[in-house]
Amino acid sequence: NDKTRITIERCKFKGVLSFGKSIPQYIFKKFHNTATISNYLDHIYQYATCYSNFLKNKYAEEYYTRDDSIENFIPSTRLLYNVEVVHTRACILDLANANMKDCSLEDVAITKCLDVTGAGFSYSSTFMGKQALEDIDFPNMNGVIYASYKTFSAEALKLNIYLEKIMIHPLVHNYFDSTSDFVQDNSNFYNMIKDYAAKKFTNEGMVTTLKSRYEHERAQWERSFHGAHIAHSNGAGDFFTSIFQWTLSWFLEITVSTGYKGEWKFGLWVVFLILFFSCIFYFRHKEAVIDYLNAKFNDITDKAENYETLKVQRTFGGFRDFMHCLWFSCMVFVDPRLPISFFKLRVGLFGLVLAEWLCGLTAILLFLIFLASNYPFIHSIIGI
Repeated sequence: NDKTRITIERCKFKGVLSFGKSIPQYIFKKFHNTATISNYLDHIYQYATCYSNFLKNKYAEEYYTRDDSIENFIPSTRLLYNVEVVHTRACILDLANANMKDCSLEDVAITKCLDVTGAGFSYSSTFMGKQALEDIDFPNMNGVIYASYKTFSAEALKLNIYLEKIMIHPLVHNYFDSTSDFVQDNSNFYNMIKDYAAKKFTNEGMVTTLKSRYEHERAQWERSFHGAHIAHSNGAGDFFTSIFQWTLSWFLEITVSTGYKGEWKFGLWVVFLILFFSCIFYFRHKEAVIDYLNAKFNDITDKAENYETLKVQRTFGGFRDFMHCLWFSCMVFVDPRLPISFFKLRVGLFGLVLAEWLCGLTAILLFLIFLASNYPFIHSIIGI
């Protein structure tokens, strides 16, 4: 009750520290029947043992459903007063469905995950301690906060700088809930986190990183949703729409990591494409490529033999010929314009040139949309 005070100080929990109450259906059904007076204590002991064993395994995996009859955790609220946890370390902190009044978490380190699904914090006018999650920390780079799409509020929970190194998503993903739109809920959830980060922090670089980080996580769960609908589609329309969205999402993940730390992926993808087309030019159209370079850079009327740096020999060994094809491939890839001279090439070579030019144009657009805005100096130049 509100007269009780509980303090946990300087403790280390290797498993789950649970203040929450999230009872799975099978435990609820098993112990819901009223116990008789004669076996009441034994009944309570069995329930406590069963629930304790459930908590040990609850966070060993994340849950994905394939139908509309999910056996979800029963939302049964637990009301707590005046709980203070100070200078404590826990592997897992379970606050699911806990309504915490005048409770404080001060200098609490969480090494694996924190469950705030359905949790709430409220404070009296005389409360002086740390509020919500403002003074917790995730010492590792792979921490997770589990939260509900419908009830989560980053502002109410007072999330802090640890946003840079955690993921935030529901413990249970119901991809086939006919009563809600998963894609819209997922988008609203991460947009709210990004808006909170923009208001909470003043460092522009940090805000940009956080926005791209949670946009990347949004895309990850949306991709998982479409993958589930490919495997268990609701008709042809759902199947082909999911195929398209899933393919597009993976393309963005492979090429630019959906904008979050995607520079290396983008660079490797560009190098691969240029080398790939260079090899095709070398093995299929080497002579035509060298002829084009000769015609473009060796102006006979200007006595090109006097300009050693502009000479392009027809053949000078395999390596030099390949370098010519590589140079030509780079020209095609990086130029957003399509020079009129390319239209004079024979059909087979022009088709390859057009394909590489489209790839290069796509790469430029991906860079501008997903990566350029991560760099303040580029941001200020192009205004993205």
